Amino acid sequence: QDDAATPQFGVVFISSAEDRAPGSGRTAESLAQQYANGQATGATWNRWPLYWFNIENPAGSFNWATQDATVQADVAQGLQVNAILLGTPGFYTTNDSVRLSQPPRLRPGELSLDAPERATPLGLYEPIFADGSDIPGAGKTPNPDNKWAVFVWLAVNRYKPGGLLAQANGWPAGVGVTHWEMWNEPDLNSFWDAPVEDYARLLKVGYLTAKQADPNATVLFAGLANN
Repeated sequence: QDDAATPQFGVVFISSAEDRAPGSGRTAESLAQQYANGQATGATWNRWPLYWFNIENPAGSFNWATQDATVQADVAQGLQVNAILLGTPGFYTTNDSVRLSQPPRLRPGELSLDAPERATPLGLYEPIFADGSDIPGAGKTPNPDNKWAVFVWLAVNRYKPGGLLAQANGWPAGVGVTHWEMWNEPDLNSFWDAPVEDYARLLKVGYLTAKQADPNATVLFAGLANN
């Protein structure tokens, strides 16, 4: 493949959903400048997080407004998106001592998660699919008891090429989010405070769910701090 014809360089946080959240202090002008600065480097990718705890709150209620706006802006700027899925909502942790409901939080520039957000999600070891299996197949949907599978399923179906946002905006074929990173830096306890085996399960659940939602999706192992 000719890298000169298909540049792969990207920047983390050219823009993110938290830039558009109420209280962020960001203006349309400052966001435009962020995009100009990012693209001045030659970047063609924007890598930013979809924080689960900011999207689903309370349990079963999903608000994608700022994420929608960021994906739309990235597409308008001609950027491809590497979307990072992470951050367990407090009410879905497997540790009762930290299970709680929390308001959405801004974290531009923050480099860690709080204790509930880095814990193993509730139901992670439940079957991935609603038929009680971990085996993908035509027409299968996620098991509602596997909370991580449900979140990944909804995110991919919303932002994939041909997904809900693409349909709403009339985007041509192939436009949308194609790359999904399962968590961030799980080798640091500031991001993942759970056994390695739990991350392996999270990666498997995320991979199979994302590929069920979009067979053309590229699913990425979380970026590591210590390579």
